[in-house]
Amino acid sequence: MDQASGDLAAVLAEEFAVWFRNLGAQGFLPRAFTGVKRDGKQGIVVLSRLPLDHVQRCDFLIWLCRTEQFIAYAYGTLVNIADSASAFSEGIDIYASSDSYDVIKTLGIDTLTNGTFKIFDLDHAVMSAGPENGVFLGLQRSASNASGADQQQFRELWQDMGAEVIWRQR
Repeated sequence: MDQASGDLAAVLAEEFAVWFRNLGAQGFLPRAFTGVKRDGKQGIVVLSRLPLDHVQRCDFLIWLCRTEQFIAYAYGTLVNIADSASAFSEGIDIYASSDSYDVIKTLGIDTLTNGTFKIFDLDHAVMSAGPENGVFLGLQRSASNASGADQQQFRELWQDMGAEVIWRQR
């Protein structure tokens, strides 16, 4: 195994892909986030019900990485994928970052007649960590600060989500 594939970002991206495959078989595909602290404590949270647009969600995740001192994370969200000039399909993008690497993994979705989903790999890229890699990558490395009002909203949201966060030791 090369160094990049053993990096925590790559591991988290693959874990999230397996998680989405399992949830898809149950008919559930949430927007979700997982972060790992230096001591190996990992939090997993479903973000689907957050009352935030994509810009606020990005700011919230930066704030969360800083507040919880996550050293690596993965974020998964539903996306539209352009199949041709006029056709789109639904997919899942997984963004994962550590101090060394940024990973993007794209999964395709087939909707089955029983209301469940078959999830399959479409694309995968591992890059050296860098700010040019994408908006949802390197959130734990970001120097961006939310406004005071946003920070207060984020604290309240995180507190409200507390009972729904799943914590485990890696």
